[in-house]
Amino acid sequence: MNREMLMLVDAISREKSVDRDVVFAAVESALASATKKLHGGEVDIRVAINQDTGEYETFRRWHVVPDEAGLQIPDAEILLFEAKEQIPDIEVDDHIEEGMESVPIGRIGAQAAKQVILQKIRDAEREQLLNDFLSRGEKIFVGTVKRLDKGDVIKRVDIVLWSEDPAQFVIGALAPANVQSIVVDEEKHAMDVVVDEENLAIAIGRGGQNVRLASELTGWRINIMTAEESAAKQAEESGSIRKLFVEKLDVDAEVADLLIDEGFTSLEEVAYVPLQEMLEIEGFDEDTVSELRNRAKDALLTMEIAREEKVDEVSQDLRDLEGLNHDVIGKLADGGIHTRDDLADLAVDELVEMTGVDEAQAKALIMKAREHWFN
Repeated sequence: MNREMLMLVDAISREKSVDRDVVFAAVESALASATKKLHGGEVDIRVAINQDTGEYETFRRWHVVPDEAGLQIPDAEILLFEAKEQIPDIEVDDHIEEGMESVPIGRIGAQAAKQVILQKIRDAEREQLLNDFLSRGEKIFVGTVKRLDKGDVIKRVDIVLWSEDPAQFVIGALAPANVQSIVVDEEKHAMDVVVDEENLAIAIGRGGQNVRLASELTGWRINIMTAEESAAKQAEESGSIRKLFVEKLDVDAEVADLLIDEGFTSLEEVAYVPLQEMLEIEGFDEDTVSELRNRAKDALLTMEIAREEKVDEVSQDLRDLEGLNHDVIGKLADGGIHTRDDLADLAVDELVEMTGVDEAQAKALIMKAREHWFN
């Protein structure tokens, strides 16, 4: 070793952005490996480089093991009683070292030394990247490497532009699929995303991967559908709302459709939206609006009483389940879920559809309901 080698170490350290000590450790490891090969056997070698002068020393080492354990690697171990003959206060797991002739750089296989040094540097680079990443408080994701390019791992990272508008955020998350329209259901925290036939496979992805990742990223339940499927769903939902208004408000289909066309989708909206907003509907005077609002309130009260009666049928163990509130219990009762086992038997999407909770909460509730199965 000489000053030229010190300059080389500094150059590698700067080029690879690796600490100088790490490069020296890599060189020491390469020298120790070469010395071990020349010596033969399973000897343990340590090389120490003076980082100021470039000079280095080589030591053979013996690991101190308990007397009763015996020697498993005779070339690299020494029994405690033998070690104490040399160093009285030595203990198990310490090392005894003995200086030996150092191997000149010229006698090291250049290629082998280079491989060891570069491998050590790569290990150090990975460790440094890991430490930098962990210092940011982020998470590490483990995946399968499917492609290598000249020894480098090719990994695909999708970057999605953040938007405070949930619909716009979802559109960005589903790119490159082109979205035609989005229907947002705030109560169920879900979106119906409409794409054309050409973009359907892109939006969904293989095995549903794209839409699943977009859902996890945005926190919204995303339903991908074509324009025809969307129209059919809206027609079905409109039919359900029409039936609700006709039955509960005691109006004909024409009045029900008028309310639907104005954006009313529930009895709560009819009962509690500002009076002036309903008066703006063509053909509605104050008497008509007041009557509709009173009928809606009466219907809601009747439905609430009926729900409470159903809730009374819900078992106590289900009511006591952590994470359930009165509203969710009522919706479960409406859906015929009365016991903890009934809830445990549900699929996640069924619970989401029934109660409007998000997917993560639905999973947690179902797993909580199943806990007694394993106790």
